[in-house]
Amino acid sequence: MNIKTTCDLLKFPRECHCQQSYHIPINETRIRCRQLTELTTNYHWSKISYDRLIFEISNDNLTLHNYVFNNIIVRTIRFNIHNIFFQDHIFNNAHIGQLFITNFDTYGKINFQLNSQIFSGTTITNLYFKTIDFQNSISELIFSNAKIYLFLIQSSKFYGFNNKKFENISKNLTKKIKYENFLEYELSIPINSKEESEQTIIMNITSINYPIYIRIYTIISSINIKNLTENYFPNNLDYNQLEEIELSFNEINSLDANVFYYLKDFKGRLILKNNQIKYLNIYSLDNLFLLKNLSLTKNFIQNLSSRHFYDLKQLYQLDLSFNQINQLHNNTFQYLENLHILYLNNNPLEFIHPETFFNLNKLKQIYLQGIHLINQLDFQWIWNLANLNVIHLIKNE
Repeated sequence: MNIKTTCDLLKFPRECHCQQSYHIPINETRIRCRQLTELTTNYHWSKISYDRLIFEISNDNLTLHNYVFNNIIVRTIRFNIHNIFFQDHIFNNAHIGQLFITNFDTYGKINFQLNSQIFSGTTITNLYFKTIDFQNSISELIFSNAKIYLFLIQSSKFYGFNNKKFENISKNLTKKIKYENFLEYELSIPINSKEESEQTIIMNITSINYPIYIRIYTIISSINIKNLTENYFPNNLDYNQLEEIELSFNEINSLDANVFYYLKDFKGRLILKNNQIKYLNIYSLDNLFLLKNLSLTKNFIQNLSSRHFYDLKQLYQLDLSFNQINQLHNNTFQYLENLHILYLNNNPLEFIHPETFFNLNKLKQIYLQGIHLINQLDFQWIWNLANLNVIHLIKNE
Protein backbone atom coordinates (compact mmCIF):
# COMPACT_ATOMS: atom_id res chain seq x y z
CA MET A 1 0.00 0.00 0.00
CA ASN A 2 1.37 3.42 -0.98
CA ILE A 3 0.72 5.75 1.98
CA LYS A 4 1.07 9.42 1.15
CA THR A 5 2.73 11.69 3.69
CA THR A 6 1.86 15.30 4.45
CA CYS A 7 4.69 16.35 2.17
CA ASP A 8 3.10 14.42 -0.71
CA LEU A 9 -0.33 15.91 -0.15
CA LEU A 10 0.65 19.57 0.05
CA LYS A 11 1.87 21.86 -2.68
CA PHE A 12 4.98 23.91 -1.89
CA PRO A 13 7.20 26.17 -4.01
CA ARG A 14 9.90 24.28 -5.87
CA GLU A 15 12.54 26.12 -3.82
CA CYS A 16 11.23 24.33 -0.70
CA HIS A 17 12.14 20.88 0.56
CA CYS A 18 9.62 19.08 2.75
CA GLN A 19 10.64 16.35 5.15
CA GLN A 20 8.40 14.28 7.38
CA SER A 21 9.80 12.05 10.09
CA TYR A 22 7.95 9.75 12.43
CA HIS A 23 8.78 9.78 16.11
CA ILE A 24 6.95 8.53 19.11
CA PRO A 25 4.78 10.22 20.24
CA ILE A 26 4.75 12.85 17.46
CA ASN A 27 5.11 13.27 13.71
CA GLU A 28 7.30 16.14 12.54
CA THR A 29 6.88 18.11 9.34
CA ARG A 30 9.84 20.30 8.42
CA ILE A 31 10.13 22.71 5.51
CA ARG A 32 13.36 24.37 4.34
CA CYS A 33 13.17 26.97 1.55
CA ARG A 34 16.15 28.56 -0.18
CA GLN A 35 16.33 31.59 -2.48
CA LEU A 36 12.64 32.46 -2.49
CA THR A 37 11.88 36.11 -3.22
CA GLU A 38 8.28 36.21 -2.00
CA LEU A 39 5.82 34.31 0.14
CA THR A 40 2.18 34.54 -0.92
CA THR A 41 -1.17 32.98 -0.14
CA ASN A 42 -0.96 31.01 -3.41
CA TYR A 43 0.41 28.26 -1.18
CA HIS A 44 -1.61 27.17 1.84
CA TRP A 45 1.10 27.45 4.48
CA SER A 46 -1.35 27.22 7.36
CA LYS A 47 -3.07 24.03 6.23
CA ILE A 48 -1.00 21.84 8.58
CA SER A 49 1.07 22.19 11.78
CA TYR A 50 4.85 22.24 11.50
CA ASP A 51 7.85 21.40 13.58
CA ARG A 52 10.10 23.78 11.64
CA LEU A 53 9.82 26.30 8.82
CA ILE A 54 13.17 27.66 7.64
CA PHE A 55 13.70 30.31 4.97
CA GLU A 56 17.28 31.02 3.86
CA ILE A 57 17.83 33.83 1.35
CA SER A 58 21.42 35.01 1.43
CA ASN A 59 21.78 37.55 -1.40
CA ASP A 60 18.28 38.64 -2.27
CA ASN A 61 15.14 40.25 -0.86
CA LEU A 62 12.19 38.36 0.60
CA THR A 63 8.71 39.88 0.69
CA LEU A 64 5.99 38.41 2.93
CA HIS A 65 2.58 39.27 1.49
CA ASN A 66 -0.62 39.97 3.40
CA TYR A 67 -2.12 37.10 5.43
CA VAL A 68 0.46 34.54 4.28
CA PHE A 69 0.84 32.83 7.68
CA ASN A 70 -2.58 33.50 9.19
CA ASN A 71 -3.57 30.91 11.82
CA ILE A 72 -0.37 28.90 11.33
CA ILE A 73 0.77 26.56 14.13
CA VAL A 74 4.52 25.91 14.19
CA ARG A 75 7.18 25.23 16.78
CA THR A 76 10.00 27.14 15.07
CA ILE A 77 10.12 29.61 12.18
CA ARG A 78 13.53 30.91 11.16
CA PHE A 79 14.30 33.60 8.59
CA ASN A 80 18.01 33.71 7.78
CA ILE A 81 17.75 36.64 5.48
CA HIS A 82 19.63 39.48 3.79
CA ASN A 83 16.69 41.83 3.39
CA ILE A 84 13.12 41.10 4.49
CA PHE A 85 9.96 43.14 3.93
CA PHE A 86 6.73 42.56 5.85
CA GLN A 87 3.38 43.62 4.45
CA ASP A 88 0.20 43.70 6.59
CA HIS A 89 -1.41 41.02 8.80
CA ILE A 90 1.25 38.38 8.10
CA PHE A 91 0.81 36.29 11.25
CA ASN A 92 -2.80 36.98 12.24
CA ASN A 93 -3.82 34.62 15.07
CA ALA A 94 -0.75 32.44 14.54
CA HIS A 95 0.57 30.14 17.31
CA ILE A 96 4.39 30.00 17.25
CA GLY A 97 6.97 28.51 19.61
CA GLN A 98 10.07 30.38 18.41
CA LEU A 99 10.36 32.97 15.66
CA PHE A 100 13.90 33.96 14.60
CA ILE A 101 14.55 36.83 12.20
CA THR A 102 18.29 36.98 11.71
CA ASN A 103 21.22 36.99 9.30
CA PHE A 104 24.27 34.96 10.26
CA ASP A 105 26.96 36.21 7.87
CA THR A 106 26.44 39.99 7.87
CA TYR A 107 23.86 42.42 9.19
CA GLY A 108 20.54 42.02 7.42
CA LYS A 109 17.75 44.57 7.01
CA ILE A 110 14.12 44.46 8.08
CA ASN A 111 11.32 46.66 6.73
CA PHE A 112 7.67 46.98 7.75
CA GLN A 113 4.71 48.32 5.81
CA LEU A 114 3.58 51.61 7.34
CA ASN A 115 1.07 51.20 10.20
CA SER A 116 0.74 47.48 9.51
CA GLN A 117 -0.57 44.99 12.11
CA ILE A 118 1.79 42.17 11.22
CA PHE A 119 1.49 40.14 14.43
CA SER A 120 -2.12 40.96 15.27
CA GLY A 121 -3.56 38.35 17.63
CA THR A 122 -0.43 36.17 17.46
CA THR A 123 0.78 34.05 20.38
CA ILE A 124 4.60 33.62 20.38
CA THR A 125 6.72 32.02 23.07
CA ASN A 126 10.06 33.55 21.97
CA LEU A 127 10.50 36.29 19.35
CA TYR A 128 14.11 37.02 18.35
CA PHE A 129 15.53 39.76 16.12
CA LYS A 130 19.29 39.21 15.87
CA THR A 131 21.91 40.85 13.60
CA ILE A 132 19.08 42.39 11.61
CA ASP A 133 18.92 46.18 11.34
CA PHE A 134 15.65 48.12 11.54
CA GLN A 135 15.60 50.91 8.98
CA ASN A 136 13.73 53.43 11.14
CA SER A 137 11.48 53.61 14.18
CA ILE A 138 8.51 51.25 13.92
CA SER A 139 4.81 51.48 14.61
CA GLU A 140 3.61 49.91 17.84
CA LEU A 141 0.64 48.64 15.81
CA ILE A 142 2.90 45.90 14.41
CA PHE A 143 2.42 43.88 17.61
CA SER A 144 -1.17 44.89 18.39
CA ASN A 145 -3.08 42.26 20.38
CA ALA A 146 -0.03 39.96 20.27
CA LYS A 147 0.89 37.78 23.24
CA ILE A 148 4.66 37.25 23.54
CA TYR A 149 6.59 35.64 26.38
CA LEU A 150 10.14 36.76 25.43
CA PHE A 151 10.73 39.70 23.08
CA LEU A 152 14.45 40.06 22.23
CA ILE A 153 16.36 42.41 19.93
CA GLN A 154 20.10 41.66 19.95
CA SER A 155 23.16 42.93 18.06
CA SER A 156 21.00 44.98 15.72
CA LYS A 157 20.16 48.64 15.12
CA PHE A 158 16.84 49.54 16.72
CA TYR A 159 15.37 53.05 16.67
CA GLY A 160 12.39 52.53 18.96
CA PHE A 161 8.66 53.05 18.40
CA ASN A 162 6.68 55.90 16.84
CA ASN A 163 4.29 55.96 19.81
CA LYS A 164 1.46 57.62 17.93
CA LYS A 165 -2.07 57.74 19.25
CA PHE A 166 -4.66 55.66 17.41
CA GLU A 167 -8.40 55.50 17.85
CA ASN A 168 -9.57 52.19 19.23
CA ILE A 169 -11.90 50.74 16.60
CA SER A 170 -12.47 47.55 18.60
CA LYS A 171 -15.36 48.84 20.69
CA ASN A 172 -16.79 45.44 21.54
CA LEU A 173 -13.72 43.79 23.04
CA THR A 174 -14.36 42.00 26.32
CA LYS A 175 -12.43 43.28 29.27
CA LYS A 176 -11.23 39.84 30.28
CA ILE A 177 -8.84 38.23 27.83
CA LYS A 178 -6.99 34.95 28.29
CA TYR A 179 -3.58 34.11 26.93
CA GLU A 180 -3.58 31.08 24.75
CA ASN A 181 -1.10 28.56 26.10
CA PHE A 182 2.42 29.43 25.02
CA LEU A 183 3.56 26.79 22.55
CA GLU A 184 6.38 24.51 23.66
CA TYR A 185 9.22 24.33 21.16
CA GLU A 186 11.34 21.46 22.51
CA LEU A 187 11.29 18.56 20.08
CA SER A 188 10.26 16.07 22.75
CA ILE A 189 6.98 17.83 23.52
CA PRO A 190 3.85 17.42 21.37
CA ILE A 191 2.81 20.46 19.37
CA ASN A 192 -0.57 20.57 21.11
CA SER A 193 0.95 20.46 24.59
CA LYS A 194 -1.27 22.05 27.22
CA GLU A 195 1.18 21.87 30.11
CA GLU A 196 1.20 25.61 30.69
CA SER A 197 -1.79 26.85 32.64
CA GLU A 198 -3.90 29.63 31.16
CA GLN A 199 -3.14 33.07 32.51
CA THR A 200 -5.80 35.72 32.78
CA ILE A 201 -5.20 39.28 31.62
CA ILE A 202 -7.43 42.09 32.77
CA MET A 203 -7.40 44.84 30.18
CA ASN A 204 -8.98 48.28 30.30
CA ILE A 205 -9.98 49.01 26.71
CA THR A 206 -10.57 52.67 27.47
CA SER A 207 -6.91 53.27 28.36
CA ILE A 208 -5.01 50.84 26.09
CA ASN A 209 -5.58 50.86 22.34
CA TYR A 210 -4.35 47.86 20.35
CA PRO A 211 -2.62 46.37 23.42
CA ILE A 212 0.57 44.28 23.39
CA TYR A 213 1.18 41.62 26.05
CA ILE A 214 4.85 40.79 26.70
CA ARG A 215 6.39 39.09 29.73
CA ILE A 216 10.12 39.78 29.14
CA TYR A 217 11.21 42.75 26.99
CA THR A 218 14.93 42.78 26.13
CA ILE A 219 17.11 44.96 23.89
CA ILE A 220 20.81 44.00 23.93
CA SER A 221 23.59 45.79 22.01
CA SER A 222 21.05 47.44 19.71
CA ILE A 223 20.42 51.00 20.98
CA ASN A 224 22.94 53.35 19.40
CA ILE A 225 21.50 56.67 20.55
CA LYS A 226 23.19 58.44 23.46
CA ASN A 227 20.09 59.75 25.24
CA LEU A 228 17.43 57.15 26.06
CA THR A 229 13.88 58.45 25.50
CA GLU A 230 10.35 57.13 26.03
CA ASN A 231 10.20 55.99 22.38
CA TYR A 232 11.93 52.74 23.32
CA PHE A 233 8.86 51.74 25.33
CA PRO A 234 5.69 51.16 23.27
CA ASN A 235 2.72 53.17 24.53
CA ASN A 236 0.31 50.25 24.02
CA LEU A 237 2.24 47.64 26.01
CA ASP A 238 0.36 46.33 29.04
CA TYR A 239 3.10 47.06 31.60
CA ASN A 240 1.05 45.54 34.39
CA GLN A 241 1.65 42.10 32.81
CA LEU A 242 5.34 42.72 32.09
CA GLU A 243 7.85 41.01 34.41
CA GLU A 244 11.21 42.31 33.18
CA ILE A 245 12.71 45.02 30.99
CA GLU A 246 16.39 44.76 30.12
CA LEU A 247 18.30 47.33 28.04
CA SER A 248 21.91 46.23 28.53
CA PHE A 249 25.20 46.48 26.60
CA ASN A 250 23.93 49.47 24.61
CA GLU A 251 25.55 52.88 24.03
CA ILE A 252 23.22 54.86 26.30
CA ASN A 253 25.03 57.58 28.27
CA SER A 254 22.08 59.56 29.65
CA LEU A 255 18.42 59.09 30.56
CA ASP A 256 15.95 61.69 29.37
CA ALA A 257 13.48 63.35 31.74
CA ASN A 258 10.33 61.20 31.99
CA VAL A 259 11.92 58.46 29.88
CA PHE A 260 9.75 55.94 31.75
CA TYR A 261 6.51 57.85 31.25
CA TYR A 262 4.62 54.77 30.00
CA LEU A 263 5.83 52.53 32.84
CA LYS A 264 3.48 53.80 35.54
CA ASP A 265 1.98 50.31 36.02
CA PHE A 266 5.26 48.39 35.70
CA LYS A 267 6.11 46.49 38.89
CA GLY A 268 8.85 44.12 37.75
CA ARG A 269 12.62 44.34 37.14
CA LEU A 270 14.27 47.17 35.19
CA ILE A 271 17.85 46.31 34.13
CA LEU A 272 20.12 48.95 32.56
CA LYS A 273 23.51 47.35 33.21
CA ASN A 274 26.66 47.59 31.08
CA ASN A 275 25.77 50.83 29.36
CA GLN A 276 27.72 54.11 29.43
CA ILE A 277 25.31 56.10 31.58
CA LYS A 278 26.98 59.12 33.13
CA TYR A 279 24.10 61.53 33.57
CA LEU A 280 20.69 61.00 35.13
CA ASN A 281 18.24 63.85 34.74
CA ILE A 282 16.66 64.42 38.16
CA TYR A 283 13.29 63.46 36.62
CA SER A 284 14.58 60.47 34.64
CA LEU A 285 13.32 57.87 37.15
CA ASP A 286 9.92 59.51 37.56
CA ASN A 287 6.72 57.47 36.97
CA LEU A 288 8.27 54.21 38.25
CA PHE A 289 5.69 54.16 41.03
CA LEU A 290 5.43 50.37 41.35
CA LEU A 291 8.93 49.25 40.33
CA LYS A 292 10.41 46.51 42.54
CA ASN A 293 13.93 46.00 41.21
CA LEU A 294 16.31 48.47 39.53
CA SER A 295 19.82 47.65 38.28
CA LEU A 296 22.14 50.40 37.04
CA THR A 297 25.31 48.40 37.61
CA LYS A 298 28.42 48.78 35.43
CA ASN A 299 27.81 52.31 34.22
CA PHE A 300 29.62 55.62 34.87
CA ILE A 301 27.19 57.34 37.24
CA GLN A 302 28.89 59.86 39.54
CA ASN A 303 26.18 61.94 41.20
CA LEU A 304 22.88 60.99 42.82
CA SER A 305 20.35 63.05 44.74
CA SER A 306 17.21 62.21 46.68
CA ARG A 307 15.11 63.71 43.86
CA HIS A 308 16.22 60.94 41.50
CA PHE A 309 14.36 58.39 43.65
CA TYR A 310 11.28 60.44 44.50
CA ASP A 311 8.76 58.14 42.77
CA LEU A 312 10.41 54.82 43.69
CA LYS A 313 8.62 54.28 46.98
CA GLN A 314 7.90 50.61 46.19
CA LEU A 315 11.47 49.73 45.17
CA TYR A 316 12.71 46.57 46.93
CA GLN A 317 16.22 46.19 45.48
CA LEU A 318 18.64 48.75 44.03
CA ASP A 319 21.98 47.87 42.39
CA LEU A 320 24.44 50.73 41.85
CA SER A 321 27.58 48.56 41.79
CA PHE A 322 30.55 49.30 39.50
CA ASN A 323 29.82 52.98 38.93
CA GLN A 324 31.87 56.12 39.70
CA ILE A 325 30.03 57.29 42.81
CA ASN A 326 32.50 58.94 45.19
CA GLN A 327 30.08 60.69 47.56
CA LEU A 328 26.71 59.92 49.11
CA HIS A 329 25.03 63.02 50.46
CA ASN A 330 22.45 63.71 53.12
CA ASN A 331 19.19 61.75 52.67
CA THR A 332 20.17 60.44 49.23
CA PHE A 333 17.84 57.44 49.61
CA GLN A 334 15.18 58.97 51.85
CA TYR A 335 12.25 58.26 49.49
CA LEU A 336 13.05 54.56 49.12
CA GLU A 337 10.68 53.60 51.90
CA ASN A 338 10.43 49.94 50.86
CA LEU A 339 14.11 49.33 50.06
CA HIS A 340 15.37 46.01 51.46
CA ILE A 341 18.60 45.42 49.51
CA LEU A 342 21.20 47.96 48.33
CA TYR A 343 24.34 47.21 46.28
CA LEU A 344 27.12 49.81 46.25
CA ASN A 345 30.00 47.45 45.42
CA ASN A 346 33.12 48.67 43.64
CA ASN A 347 32.45 52.39 43.70
CA PRO A 348 35.28 54.87 44.52
CA LEU A 349 33.43 56.08 47.63
CA GLU A 350 35.31 58.68 49.67
CA PHE A 351 32.48 60.20 51.67
CA ILE A 352 29.22 58.89 53.13
CA HIS A 353 27.12 61.46 54.98
CA PRO A 354 25.92 60.32 58.42
CA GLU A 355 22.30 60.78 57.30
CA THR A 356 22.68 59.06 53.90
CA PHE A 357 20.62 56.05 54.95
CA PHE A 358 18.19 57.88 57.18
CA ASN A 359 14.55 56.74 56.93
CA LEU A 360 15.41 53.36 55.35
CA ASN A 361 13.42 51.48 57.97
CA LYS A 362 13.13 48.29 55.89
CA LEU A 363 16.73 48.03 54.70
CA LYS A 364 18.11 44.58 55.51
CA GLN A 365 21.21 44.18 53.36
CA ILE A 366 23.82 46.62 52.12
CA TYR A 367 26.77 45.44 50.03
CA LEU A 368 30.01 47.42 50.02
CA GLN A 369 32.55 45.01 48.59
CA GLY A 370 35.51 46.38 46.69
CA ILE A 371 35.44 49.88 48.24
CA HIS A 372 39.14 50.29 48.82
CA LEU A 373 38.97 53.39 51.01
CA ILE A 374 36.26 51.99 53.28
CA ASN A 375 38.61 52.05 56.28
CA GLN A 376 39.19 55.79 55.85
CA LEU A 377 35.52 56.73 55.80
CA ASP A 378 33.75 58.40 58.69
CA PHE A 379 31.69 55.52 60.08
CA GLN A 380 28.94 57.61 61.72
CA TRP A 381 26.55 56.48 58.96
CA ILE A 382 26.82 52.89 60.18
CA TRP A 383 25.05 53.69 63.44
CA ASN A 384 21.89 54.53 61.56
CA LEU A 385 22.07 51.15 59.91
CA ALA A 386 22.82 49.37 63.15
CA ASN A 387 19.74 50.90 64.77
CA LEU A 388 17.69 49.52 61.87
CA ASN A 389 19.05 45.99 62.33
CA VAL A 390 20.71 45.98 58.91
CA ILE A 391 23.01 43.14 57.88
CA HIS A 392 26.45 44.52 57.04
CA LEU A 393 28.30 42.77 54.24
CA ILE A 394 31.62 44.59 53.94
CA LYS A 395 34.35 42.51 52.34
CA ASN A 396 37.41 44.29 51.07
CA GLU A 397 40.72 42.91 49.97
